[in-house]
Amino acid sequence: MPRKTTNNTITQSKVESKVVSKVESKIESYDDHLSDEDISDVDEDNSSKNDQQENKLDDTFKQSVVSYIKIDNMIKEYQDNIKELKEKKKTDEENILNFLEKNNTNTVNLQDGKLIRNQSETKMPLKIDIIKDALYEGISKKYIGANETERKEVVSEILELMESKRQTKVRVNLKRTHVKTKK
Repeated sequence: MPRKTTNNTITQSKVESKVVSKVESKIESYDDHLSDEDISDVDEDNSSKNDQQENKLDDTFKQSVVSYIKIDNMIKEYQDNIKELKEKKKTDEENILNFLEKNNTNTVNLQDGKLIRNQSETKMPLKIDIIKDALYEGISKKYIGANETERKEVVSEILELMESKRQTKVRVNLKRTHVKTKK
């Protein structure tokens, strides 16, 4: 059994190194048509700088932009391929699950493991309407003497308090937009 794991690890390592080398070679050759002209004006400060330093920084910046675009294009291409594979996998999964259900079985034995029909339940995410209804129902049971408008006000105050306590996370990144071409 350990020998099989070692072989799997070696095979996986070989596959990973092949993928990495393919990606690296694609980055170098992908979209060679990208040039300095593809990079539009960039807002710059009008401070006085050494021309040599400016050219070096400018070249580094342009190389970074070109590399970024190449990698972004590759990622989009891979994501499109992955999407197609997932659609095919979903169709195959439905066929397998239908077969297993018709034959009253839950497993398919494979050389390196099993396919197991699994059923799980998950709760849907909490939505503001569910929270509001639950709070109103809970307050209505507890404060029978209060009128409906008072209970709704308490619920609204609690919801506002919950919203004010939510933390906000700020993240800065690049977002690439594409010029839409008419088809």
